[in-house]
Amino acid sequence: MTNTTEIYRKKVAQPVFAVTAQAATGGILAPFREWLNALWTIPGGTARDLLAILGWGRPFAIAFAGVWLVAAILWAIRSRLPRAQIGHAIGAGAVIVVAWIATYQLSLVSFDPVPVRSLTFTSPSANVLMTVLATATVPLDFDFFFIPAVLLGAFLAAWHNRELELQGFQGGHAMKRYLAGAVLMGFGGILAGGCAVGAGVTGASLFSLTSWLTLLAMWVGGIVTHRLVDGTMRAT
Repeated sequence: MTNTTEIYRKKVAQPVFAVTAQAATGGILAPFREWLNALWTIPGGTARDLLAILGWGRPFAIAFAGVWLVAAILWAIRSRLPRAQIGHAIGAGAVIVVAWIATYQLSLVSFDPVPVRSLTFTSPSANVLMTVLATATVPLDFDFFFIPAVLLGAFLAAWHNRELELQGFQGGHAMKRYLAGAVLMGFGGILAGGCAVGAGVTGASLFSLTSWLTLLAMWVGGIVTHRLVDGTMRAT
């Protein structure tokens, strides 16, 4: 399977992901999502701040991030990953930092309140969908333009690398799998307060307790799925 095919399948699942996210936000799935949220809640403020909970300050956070960055680069080199792939991963992490800084600077000069935020896909995908399908009541903010920017960037990257071509699913099994994954990710992203990027990497960069729990659950789920589902498919 080529990277282009993999990306295409994810883009096909994107509308299903957005529809499910919207249904979980204020649609038919919202009552079920609210019921699940009520089962376990954590107060805000310092109760979600891992640095405050552990009594560690900003120098530790910087040192922690630096150690993990070096360890990740060494692991990638040892695994013989392509340099371009390593550079893209570092760039994606840097974009999260740039987004935090950019929205913060904008909040200092804007006449209207501007939330300081960074990258996430779940809620913005639902907002863009509703803006396209219904009246444009969603504010044209950072989140709204983020989704079209990602799609445009993927298109330009495929065009530049001469990988721009139509792709499709080979058989119904793969299509069912990707669509089922899109539904679970759309609902889970709203339930967790963000997707793998938003609730995971973006929230974890602030040492948010709930984000680290979400990220850990995604890692465990990914490993289990890889062992049980992908391993079974290769065996057959």
